[in-house]
Amino acid sequence: MKKFYIILTTALFAVSTFAQTEKGALRISGASSLNFTNTKYKEASGSTNVADLGIGIGYFFINNLSADLTVAAGYEKASYQDNATTSVGAELGLRYYLPFKVFAGAGFEYLTYMHGSSSTSASAANFKVGYAAFLNDNIAIEPAVVYRMGLGLTDEMKGNQYDNLSVQIGFSLFF
Repeated sequence: MKKFYIILTTALFAVSTFAQTEKGALRISGASSLNFTNTKYKEASGSTNVADLGIGIGYFFINNLSADLTVAAGYEKASYQDNATTSVGAELGLRYYLPFKVFAGAGFEYLTYMHGSSSTSASAANFKVGYAAFLNDNIAIEPAVVYRMGLGLTDEMKGNQYDNLSVQIGFSLFF
């Protein structure tokens, strides 16, 4: 009998996650992360503090799998620079919701960094694993760990690589 209750509880958790992630559902999300990065460029190295905010929309084209479009803005202050850097960008990605409210995602982002009167662009691949803590049937808080792998900056910093690991707190509304 004890095994029956464990199986029943597990099935209910799995079903409660999948009810919001069925084909044709829509997800509107927002996420922010604060991270500390140790960076090494050709000309300088040091630490960087970063804060960012992203707002996105996802469409479940099959059960549990959404295609996402996110726009983001960020603020970055490096120890080896006098001025802060701001950024804006967009990301295309996929997110898959697994049983037990766990999700995994991957995406490609393109960012433009503005520092004083100059700007440069960057692209990155990112990988995300998180947990969807549903507050009710349509709202979830989603903490996640994100690994961002830089694919190189352009212009005067061409060829520089960067990567970072950050913790992100997000929320999603499911329709």
